[in-house]
Amino acid sequence: TLLTAETIPQGGWSFSLYYNNWDRVIELEDFDLPLEEQSVDWNRLSASLGYGITDRWELGVSVPYESFNFDTNLFGDDEASGIGNAHVGTKSRLGDSSALGLFAELPTGDDDVASEDVGFGVTFGWSNENWAFNIGAADRGEFPQDSGLDYQQAIVGLGHNTALSDRLYWITELVGTFQRGDDFFDDSVDFTTAGRLKLGDDADWALNFALRTDLMQIGDFDELCP
Repeated sequence: TLLTAETIPQGGWSFSLYYNNWDRVIELEDFDLPLEEQSVDWNRLSASLGYGITDRWELGVSVPYESFNFDTNLFGDDEASGIGNAHVGTKSRLGDSSALGLFAELPTGDDDVASEDVGFGVTFGWSNENWAFNIGAADRGEFPQDSGLDYQQAIVGLGHNTALSDRLYWITELVGTFQRGDDFFDDSVDFTTAGRLKLGDDADWALNFALRTDLMQIGDFDELCP
């Protein structure tokens, strides 16, 4: 999940299809409910397309399908799903080992799963052959809609990449997402261990697989978290 200093070569294309799952905790203090918090099983299927403007500057767009499964009947239903907001991003290499990423999220998604505001964010990334470090901030607008909660985050992450062979890599990440002010989700620190297998004669394709858990919630919930 971390941004690296690599960019798509000029005139090059990238395509990806990802399925991700997060187990999150919702703070309920601002909802006037008897519960203080509850867990949610959050699933996302997303497709993305990228293009290299120059050897140091790329553009990308991704569109997600979101699904939230709550452990209680919080919003009149115990689940919500639909198309999320389109994510449009750009990344520019600042040197051989650092890059700056900017993004906007356009209010194109379904009301149940996406903000009706334009979101935006920035990420600085440093990486070399084995390590990656990120720090960034995001404001995704009001979510859930009409809740009065502003979906703002500060994000910091560290990752390590180990080459097990010419085609198989093992990736370990620790990513903290910290909410700023009143927010829908509680703070989280995701520990992820993952593999990347390069495919094809020129290794132009890759299969990624991972397990993640929120270290902030271990032992707190018996059903959906961590």
